[in-house]
Amino acid sequence: MSMLRRLTLVAVVAPLLANGCPAPEPAKAPAAPVAEQPSEGEAKRALERAKKKGDADELIAVFNKYPKFAAGKTALRLGVRKLLEQALEGAEACDEPAAAGALAKVAPYTSDDREIDEAYDETKSAVLREHKRCLLVKLDQDVKRAENAWDYARAFNRIVTEKDAEGAALKKRRIDLTARWKKWLDETLTAIVLKKSITAVVGDKRDAFEGSIDPSQLPPEVASELSKRSDAIAGIKLVFDKLQGGQLLDPPVRYWTFGSPKARRVDAPTASDGTVMANGVPFVAVAKGKAGDATLLAVGTGEGDALARIGSIKALIPEAEARTWDTRITLPEVLVGARVLAPIAPGSDLLTPSLVLSEGAGGAVVVQPLAKKGAKVATKRKDLRGLAMGPGLKVTVMIGGAAKPGEIADPPEEERVLVRVAGFESYFPLGDVRIKRSDLPTPPP
Repeated sequence: MSMLRRLTLVAVVAPLLANGCPAPEPAKAPAAPVAEQPSEGEAKRALERAKKKGDADELIAVFNKYPKFAAGKTALRLGVRKLLEQALEGAEACDEPAAAGALAKVAPYTSDDREIDEAYDETKSAVLREHKRCLLVKLDQDVKRAENAWDYARAFNRIVTEKDAEGAALKKRRIDLTARWKKWLDETLTAIVLKKSITAVVGDKRDAFEGSIDPSQLPPEVASELSKRSDAIAGIKLVFDKLQGGQLLDPPVRYWTFGSPKARRVDAPTASDGTVMANGVPFVAVAKGKAGDATLLAVGTGEGDALARIGSIKALIPEAEARTWDTRITLPEVLVGARVLAPIAPGSDLLTPSLVLSEGAGGAVVVQPLAKKGAKVATKRKDLRGLAMGPGLKVTVMIGGAAKPGEIADPPEEERVLVRVAGFESYFPLGDVRIKRSDLPTPPP
């Protein structure tokens, strides 16, 4: 054996000897089965299953699994159609999250399909148009809720703060809301007067009511209308809030001031340090109520409807410091023994304080003038007047057998009356007073 062969054998065998016997080769794992390739038939079956369910997401899933087959592409278009229909339905129902969600699912499939892209754009435009309509729908709903709660301040503010809706549409809604506000306010104020109570009408909506008549919370366009009603609102709060047992006098009652009355301010009815008024000033009481221990008469105008009269209140006069104006209603039910103003002679228009002696059928009465030498007079009940001679009433008094003109300076006492004659005031017996019927105050209707 040649030297070269020996060296070659050593080189091959040596490692084997060093490592022992060679290890057996590891067993090979069985080859993985070849995955079955999707087929058109499988795609069609999946499409039919998804169509039966009628679910857009199921149809889109069929396309995602079988994008290269005709059935998969059909599933995509069917799914997209359903999603776009859902987007329109959501927009029409003003369910904007639903509309946006449906459009978002379609968006990834617009880049590779021109028809889907066009349908998507058309639907998106339609959704946008519905969005503008829905802004007004939601606005109207919010305004309606505020109106139902009598919170017109919130209703106006909802319109004012809407920034995305069209200006013309918002303007129309402000005009319409102003008209409804005026109608609501007039009806509410009238109801308060009829029920003689703010609480009975307003109930637990008082805070909203106050905000709805607060100019600082309302828009400028209602300022003029609110100003027209501000006096009525102030009068209502005075009579039915500040005064105890406040009531509207209907019809109004005419009075004279008596003594040295102190007119109280409407904003401070309990304060008794008001302006001192002259004795004998005529006024019309349109309402009354108590403040503390005093019953107060609300001075106003006796004309117009209830709201106009209660809105005319300018001052308050204690009832104890006033006397009723002379009217026929001051005559008592039973005349016999009563003092009245009666004609000094049958059919005369000159009246004098007299005592009723008898009353017969048909309104016939017999009176005795309080004058010392007055003769009995037969007259009619309708010709008599009550003995409520208020200050300022023009009279004539008998002085030394002569009649002198004057005016009552103070309401009559038991047997005498203070009369101002030629700038001087003197007491005269009631029997010496004469009054022209034409000078008596006209009774209210």
